Amino acid sequence: MRAGAKHVSHAMLASILAASSAQAAPLWLEAENAPRHSFPPPAENPFRADGFWETDLLSTGDWIGMRWDPASQPPFLEFDLELTEPGAYSLFVRKLSGPGNFRWKIGDGPWQEHVPPFMHRSLDSVSMRQTGERITLDWFYMGTVELVAGQQTLRIEVVNDPLNPPRVTGPIPLAFDVFVLTKEPFFPSGRLRPGEKYPWREGKAFAFQPDCADWQASAFRLRELNENFAGEHGGIAVRDGRLVYRNTGKPLRMLGVNYQLGRAVPHLAIERLADTLAGLGFNFLRFDIAPALRFLKNEQGKIAVAVQEKPLAHMIRVISTMRARGIYTALTWNVADTRGFSSVYPIPGPFVQAGEKLTFRNEPLPDIAALLQFDPSLRSMVREAWTQVLAAPFGEEGSLLTEPALFLVTLAQQASLLNDHPLPWDALTPAAREELLKAWRAWAAKTHGSEAKAAKIWGKKEKEAFSRVPQMPEILAQRGPVHRDALKFYAESQAKFFEEEIKSLRALGYQGLVSCTNKPNGRPELLGFADISTRFAGDVIERHGFFRGDFDPKYDLWNFTEGA
Repeated sequence: MRAGAKHVSHAMLASILAASSAQAAPLWLEAENAPRHSFPPPAENPFRADGFWETDLLSTGDWIGMRWDPASQPPFLEFDLELTEPGAYSLFVRKLSGPGNFRWKIGDGPWQEHVPPFMHRSLDSVSMRQTGERITLDWFYMGTVELVAGQQTLRIEVVNDPLNPPRVTGPIPLAFDVFVLTKEPFFPSGRLRPGEKYPWREGKAFAFQPDCADWQASAFRLRELNENFAGEHGGIAVRDGRLVYRNTGKPLRMLGVNYQLGRAVPHLAIERLADTLAGLGFNFLRFDIAPALRFLKNEQGKIAVAVQEKPLAHMIRVISTMRARGIYTALTWNVADTRGFSSVYPIPGPFVQAGEKLTFRNEPLPDIAALLQFDPSLRSMVREAWTQVLAAPFGEEGSLLTEPALFLVTLAQQASLLNDHPLPWDALTPAAREELLKAWRAWAAKTHGSEAKAAKIWGKKEKEAFSRVPQMPEILAQRGPVHRDALKFYAESQAKFFEEEIKSLRALGYQGLVSCTNKPNGRPELLGFADISTRFAGDVIERHGFFRGDFDPKYDLWNFTEGA
């Protein structure tokens, strides 16, 4: 049996969830039309659109921007508002890529600081320019305030964010396209306004954008396929190669989406999302816990992983909201994507700095599996971080560790020793290299009788044979005796690592399912079986279709097959 889970795009979610508002109409505020501001005229915006292919991406073809020297007076914008109803209003902004960078208030109310650092991922992103200086238009949720009806003034002031310094030195790039103030859930998608639909049609195909987000009254409502609440029948288990409810043995299929924890979303929108997903038949949500953690280094140089209380609380709140709609939770952790990781473990990142310009690295990022599996302190910190996250209180007296609604934990998000883009040998920490060579020597001696015999079989001097372990690009290119043995060593080492980590999870009391990793290698025709064989310790074998070497949009999904 195979269970599929679609990775739903922002555009799809926006079209599905768009709802006609029976309340006060959202206020759409063009930044370049602010009646009072201290920005240069739009014509002097250094990021001004060039050509119709760029103006078409902006809400009205233009926006306001500048390069701001933090030593100078912070720029501001002010808008005059006429609110027809009191209530909770949420502010959204579409701006040049990069989080926060401003605070806002309405009338004499308190300043609303920009969203905390853990929520700095955009709700929607459109690339406007990829040549030269890269320009991206990002939507962010900036908070919710209670307001009274009547005339109000919205003031926005740029701030220099010490917790999120710009990626470039010198003047800070700033540009704003539009602000939205609304009482209704808003799911940003490009330049579409709240409730607006894509005018797309091709032959008999059209964009599916229903008006009704209230799935209680929909003829297509699939909510009854889910339990009354996730875990109602004891959670999910694997029996005879099938996913079943633990207490009843009834088979089920799982259909889910990824939830980006690093994005700030109003709770009203989360409830609407939960209702809609349940109505469409989705029954699980997957989180990457990276935004809830942070790598730190103290004055003595000791590295630690700290749990971030706000993002963890946000995740617990979303899990609880989804649970009430019969939607289960899956957790994974992309360690390399955790805040602070690249500072304490300097590895090549997605961007290349050249003076004041930041360009995207046009090559696969290196896999950190060797660090995860052979650096003793990192491995210990990863275990401790999982322990703290799973011990988070949930419900009246329980924790995530024992919550049946948590049905799956993936141990190594996008990390495998058999990936063909490993972390370079010289980029490994000294501790990781030492442990890796120690394990390599022990494996060779056990397999061939002694280190000397292994070196002889490989046709190498003993010192040369054990100075480093061949990496996957060499193994795939050369395929000699030492390379075949290195492949066996990697596969057996990774299998052992997963077995030990699963045992550690079980010792904590975790009863849900475990997937070892979801990172397939780029050469399945050569490494497929070896790679899959390392995952047999898990309850399910998971793979991400969108990492296929021969990429095709129709494979933009992830799925898993029950264990070995």
